[in-house]
Amino acid sequence: MASILNADIAGGLKATGDTSGVLQIQAGSVTVANIASSGVNAGIQVAPFAAPAFSIQNNGTAQSVSNATWTKVALNTKQFDTNSNFDTTTNYRFTPTVAGYYQVNGSVRGTATTTFTQFIAMIYKNGSELIRSQLTASFTAGSNASVPVNTVVYMNGTTDYLELYGYQYAAATGNVVSAGQFSTFFNAALVRSA
Repeated sequence: MASILNADIAGGLKATGDTSGVLQIQAGSVTVANIASSGVNAGIQVAPFAAPAFSIQNNGTAQSVSNATWTKVALNTKQFDTNSNFDTTTNYRFTPTVAGYYQVNGSVRGTATTTFTQFIAMIYKNGSELIRSQLTASFTAGSNASVPVNTVVYMNGTTDYLELYGYQYAAATGNVVSAGQFSTFFNAALVRSA
């Protein structure tokens, strides 16, 4: 049938439609959404968009954290990684390939091998501190502490990367432990494109 709608929409989108009840919205040559009408069952279908999101945890093996030393958490078990942007073998980092603003969450759980007074979780961006969360108290040997940390951060989609670090202050080495997603984890999702 002949086209009854052929309009450019702000932001480079284009809408086309005809009397069959099908409306197609496109960004350049990529179809973003199709709106189809079938009597009273009109609906909307949105084509998949590769918006990066991941959720990673440690495989449950204790990781030593030296006293007063920032230690990258070795997260190596994926719950999901929609765009394959998290390296679980070497760098333990998230390098998204879509520019935008990301909600980022992490938690580090520590077990004291001796009394410690400070336990910190930190998210690094490009090798430097982005945000930290700190727990200051006296923890005796064998006790546990979990420290959550979260923020929203802009990522450029090419070279920016994020990592999760832990820190403990005591007279001896402590452990970063993970008993699954509720203890030591790291996750992020794109909430707004650039």
